[in-house]
Amino acid sequence: MTHLAGAVAGAVLLLAAAMANDAGPAEAAAPALEIHPAVRLALNARGDLFFEVRAAPGDGWTHLAHRFGTSAAAADGALIARLNGGGTPRAHQFYRVPYALLRDEFRILGLAALFPEDVADATGWRHRVGTARLPLGEESLYRLAFWFTGDGENFRAIMTANRLADPGLAAGQEILIPDALLAPAFRMPSRPAPPALEFGRDAQGEYALWRLRPGDTLAGTVVPRFTDRVDPGDVERMARRIATRTGIANPDTVQAGRAVLIPLSDVAVEHLPARDPRRVRLEMDRLLASRYPSTPRGPRLEGLLVILDPGHGGVDIGAHHHGVWEDDVVYDIALRVQRLLNQKSAARVRLTVLDRSQGEKPYDGPFLSIDRDEAVQTHPPLVAADGPGRAAAVQLRGHLASALLAEAVRAGGDDEQVVFLSLHADALHRDVRGAMVYVPGERFRRASYGLDPARWRRYSEVRAAPVLQEDRATRLRSEGLSRRLAGHLIRAFAAAGWPVHANVPIRDHVVRDGHSWLPAVLRGNEVPTKVLIEVANVANRADAALLADPAQRERVAGAVVAALIAAFAGSAEPAVTAEVAHPRLS
Repeated sequence: MTHLAGAVAGAVLLLAAAMANDAGPAEAAAPALEIHPAVRLALNARGDLFFEVRAAPGDGWTHLAHRFGTSAAAADGALIARLNGGGTPRAHQFYRVPYALLRDEFRILGLAALFPEDVADATGWRHRVGTARLPLGEESLYRLAFWFTGDGENFRAIMTANRLADPGLAAGQEILIPDALLAPAFRMPSRPAPPALEFGRDAQGEYALWRLRPGDTLAGTVVPRFTDRVDPGDVERMARRIATRTGIANPDTVQAGRAVLIPLSDVAVEHLPARDPRRVRLEMDRLLASRYPSTPRGPRLEGLLVILDPGHGGVDIGAHHHGVWEDDVVYDIALRVQRLLNQKSAARVRLTVLDRSQGEKPYDGPFLSIDRDEAVQTHPPLVAADGPGRAAAVQLRGHLASALLAEAVRAGGDDEQVVFLSLHADALHRDVRGAMVYVPGERFRRASYGLDPARWRRYSEVRAAPVLQEDRATRLRSEGLSRRLAGHLIRAFAAAGWPVHANVPIRDHVVRDGHSWLPAVLRGNEVPTKVLIEVANVANRADAALLADPAQRERVAGAVVAALIAAFAGSAEPAVTAEVAHPRLS
């Protein structure tokens, strides 16, 4: 295969010749497909595929080549200028950039948006002919080879891989572009191999088989790892279900080496057989989400707005075990994060909730009683109350976050300069330990969300944006940006010596009582980069003891700040930031 870089010069010249007589992007022949807030895919009057990118204030042609392309060379900027009629780019206007100059992330996002039925797996990219969302004049093997491999001459290798006698294509035909030919952006990222489940079928139906290893238990290991269940009742019920399916009388006394059967309908999508359509589609979505680029902010996080959302409050105290109240400890952690950010960065911080008795000063003593005077900082403020007020207090946080995002954008920022962190402490099965991070899974955000404006119109945040409904590209981008931050958070917790969930520390949904859903603060919230952090499991005695100690709450806050600096300053690994000397954790 000719390397992608080796084909760029010729491809650019061909595209420049094809577009030389076009006046500019306004002459697109069909509505453009938005694949990113600043990048869209379109056709010209002849049916040629091209990209348009949005200029920012102060952009020149070379700046555009640098921000969206593979280099900052003056020659690339000059080519983009010629394709757009010269002059000077105007802020917020869209301009054409040749496919061959565009960064890999935008190429894959564009083609995936154009061909929504395409999927990728370990063997390569599987393209469905005739499914384009724009009226392409022709789908040829040469064009497919150019788009997906960077060199149109690879059409011969694609013919061989698909055992085609001629290069003609028919609507509905599936074409495999082998992994070895694909440009790097289109390849599935290498991930650690999941635990090796075996699959089979018997008289009771399909199952996944797992052979217990030393230390494994049904409730503490198998259920959380392979079925996504972590809620106490769900874990116990699923452990009994697996025991019954396997013919085990007592699920608490299973020995290492014993094979246990998990009904396939209960297996998490990530652990289904590799060619199962549900797993292929999920991995494809995660591939796309991982390709959305983010912009580093610099070491002091200048321009970054951090929205801190301490979970629960008012009569809704959250989880309560072993003398620890969730809403009090996470509010205290939020205040410590706020203080550290103010000391160590130029980021701005906004709290969604104010505890009117504690104020904004961290508390260094044990929490001996619970207060109920927290208020959501909407306009006017909402004090959580029984009945509909409790649910509204959660949903209003999403409206508030969206309003703060809109305010930041109106002030001249972009939406990647805002991050939303919701802090919680879960009550899971007693055997589960450590921090978990929830991200907004795209597949769980496909409806519209919001409070009834007729009922809640007294809140300006609801009046401003009563309903949130985002398109697929926006949802995928949000999942990708949020997963990137979640990875930094988990690494920072581990580097700080804080316990981390052993099996699936980053999750894109909650499973409870047989239903899968996304927490409301992530679901109805327009901030692209948003996570819900379960800092610990208060139902686990060791985790609860950590949260009761103010020095350990400081440790958590330090790890959160370290993750923010690593994620938004662009450093490779999160450094642990802390104010106090910490004892070793048990």
